Amino acid sequence: MKYIVMFGSIILAILYSVLPNLSKPKPVWWKLSAIIFVAAALILAIVPPVAGGLSTTKFMKEGFYKELNVSIKVKQGQFTYNQEGGYWIKALEDADISNLNNLDFNKKLIIRHKELPFEFKSENNLVIRVKYNSELDCLEFIDTKFVNPPFNYPFAPTLDERIKILNLHVPLAWIAVIAYLLSMIYSIRYLKTNDIKYDIYNASAASLGNLFAILATVTGMLWAKYNWGNYWNWDPRQTSIFILIMIYAAFFALRASIENEERRAKLSSVYSIISFVTVPFLVFILPRMASGLHPGSKGDVNAGPLVSAQTNSLNTNLVWGFGLSLFAFTVIFFWLLNILIRANSLKHKISQV
Repeated sequence: MKYIVMFGSIILAILYSVLPNLSKPKPVWWKLSAIIFVAAALILAIVPPVAGGLSTTKFMKEGFYKELNVSIKVKQGQFTYNQEGGYWIKALEDADISNLNNLDFNKKLIIRHKELPFEFKSENNLVIRVKYNSELDCLEFIDTKFVNPPFNYPFAPTLDERIKILNLHVPLAWIAVIAYLLSMIYSIRYLKTNDIKYDIYNASAASLGNLFAILATVTGMLWAKYNWGNYWNWDPRQTSIFILIMIYAAFFALRASIENEERRAKLSSVYSIISFVTVPFLVFILPRMASGLHPGSKGDVNAGPLVSAQTNSLNTNLVWGFGLSLFAFTVIFFWLLNILIRANSLKHKISQV
């Protein structure tokens, strides 16, 4: 299902973007819809809470986390006040409330408030922040994050809230690959037809490819800082995308060094075709052949949330949120490509005057 959503989103975005005509100004309705798609994608990337089930609370007892978000359902009248301890107590997962002292730690919740918080007094779906109370061997309520959220994203060990970067970082990287692919296709078209417009398309697509690759690198660096401790670790994934950016930077250095238009177009087309041969290797193959910190590296049994076999590593909510991000950012890429093609075409016409 997740692969259908992901690849379907890209295909739909390409059709939505190219059919109105790639080299002519976009209509107002198209621009407004593109902005709405991106705004919705950003909201879904940031707002929904990340919360695990009760089984994930074991990571607190094992010492990996001090606090965690947990998704629970409460009903009216489920809490009782413990006079001796001075706290409210509840048995989770419909456990027998008469046996609270014998429950596993992750099936017992206490709230150290004089008054029971209002959200616990009636039936609600809650995302709450909890910690492990070693003295009572139970979960202790800290605060409520969301009351009846429309949905939440899954908790993935070692990622926690950082799993949200998936909706920004991965689409940027994938779109860079699409841009490089288009650059190669336009290069072939130019060599077949000698039509200068395909040289303009080639250069425009390659420049956006490098832009999105740089953005993917920057978002990856931010994630690395909070997950690995440093912005740059010379991880195989970081190294390979840096090499790729340098390869296409040389493409523009080549174009800038040649004044003759026809010769520049032919040489840069050949260079673009050869350069794209390295893209699948540097993006999909090399990072998986070498051991590294990035999810999906050699020896990583989880292979990252996208292709992980872990249960709920990428739940339905995150799949659709990720699919919308892919669609929205692909549409924005083609909008930028449209603007760049038109600007470069104008520059070419002016230079011919």
